[in-house]
Amino acid sequence: MGGAAADGTLGTISGVVVPTCENMWGVLIFLRFFFVVGYAGVGQALIIVFISFLSAFFTTMSLAAMATNGPVEAGGAYYIISRALGHKLGGAVGCMYYLGLSLLAVLEVLGAVEVMLYVEPALEMGIGPEGAIRIWAIFLTSGISLMVWGGMKLVSQLGLFFAAVVGLTLASYYAGLAAAPLPGVSPSVTGLSAKTLNDNWGPGYSDGVTFSDVVSVFFPCFTGILSGANRAKALKEPEKSIPHGTLAAITISLIMYTSYMILWGAVADREYLKHGPGHGYAYGTRHLLAGGGGESLSVVTEIAWPMALPTQIGIIIASLSQALQCLISAPRVLNAIAADGTVPFLVCAAPLNAAGEPAFALFMTTGLCLCACMIGSLDMVAPLLSICFLTAYAALNFSTFVLGLTRAPSWRPTWKYFHWSLGLAGFLVCTSLAFIIRWYFSLVAVALLGALVAYIESRQVQVDWGSALGGIRL
Repeated sequence: MGGAAADGTLGTISGVVVPTCENMWGVLIFLRFFFVVGYAGVGQALIIVFISFLSAFFTTMSLAAMATNGPVEAGGAYYIISRALGHKLGGAVGCMYYLGLSLLAVLEVLGAVEVMLYVEPALEMGIGPEGAIRIWAIFLTSGISLMVWGGMKLVSQLGLFFAAVVGLTLASYYAGLAAAPLPGVSPSVTGLSAKTLNDNWGPGYSDGVTFSDVVSVFFPCFTGILSGANRAKALKEPEKSIPHGTLAAITISLIMYTSYMILWGAVADREYLKHGPGHGYAYGTRHLLAGGGGESLSVVTEIAWPMALPTQIGIIIASLSQALQCLISAPRVLNAIAADGTVPFLVCAAPLNAAGEPAFALFMTTGLCLCACMIGSLDMVAPLLSICFLTAYAALNFSTFVLGLTRAPSWRPTWKYFHWSLGLAGFLVCTSLAFIIRWYFSLVAVALLGALVAYIESRQVQVDWGSALGGIRL
């Protein structure tokens, strides 16, 4: 199951930069960036990109410090968190990270379905878009799970193919934005114009869409930054590759996201970016997926170069490839939590099959994803997974802040660029972003964390390893 590389064989680029970029460059780039610019304006869109980047940057600095403070074993990011925060808080935060990975798989599948229904309306099968979305999402999620279950060699061999598809699809967007307007497109597409950019600079919120909404559909673009840590055992030099590779990946992504926001803001008028060529598609309910993407997906048709259909197919493949990566990583995280015994009710996910793979953890993850597919809306899943990831990021940053500030005896990172103030800044940025996205979901996440910690405490879980925070007495 999966397709992991042999231990200690991957370098920085193949082991960290490429998979991290692949996990960040998902469906939202293709289907929601023009929406973000249309409502938030170029100015606020760039602010959203930069603040999201800051959360990723500070978290990467904390991750770099932890990765150079000792070995990173199976479980990757979960191992880092649990060994720093202890088994109680670490187990609870690991669960949040696992939920985020699972929901990210669902988001990518829903994005793929959105494009499928737009390209071929007959796929609705006469049951309406809402029902078709759920049915196709369940079908695709099940198919991907089966690939992970039995297609180890196939999944491994398809890695370069998926990366090429993502690259070509991104290039199609760049080429189309540069070449706009193409013949026969809406007159609202002005082509790259300083006047259009100026007109679209400020915000234009309407239809019930708020700043929180646009943040929620952008932030998942920075949720793949722990991919390097999750592959630590396959890296030749994880203490070097994880920091440098992750920083390179988020910097490349920052540049790309910024360029797309500026190009979208300069290529067409605001109403086109909001609603598509028809200018009549209403977003008041925020269920953008309700009609298989609606008129807004015509933007992709009119901008993609040289032809729309190959780009649309590329979006579908790119989305499903990221879902595949999530369904490889999430069961491994769940298995690591279960194997540690930190969360007793998950112990059933600890056994491995004859091939040494977490088969039952995959089964549990697939069940969770199938249930989440019933949400049926990419835009409703996005804030949920964002808050799950932000909770994990905040915990990483908080742990390094406390460890650095108290100068714990076990805290000796060799990453020379870290200071405890970076951990504090990361904790504040991640927490603020979570409450900006959905304050009530953030409160639920905090309550869930508290309930998990209380549960672990009530079960008097004992582990045979200590933690960096465990030896601190304030």
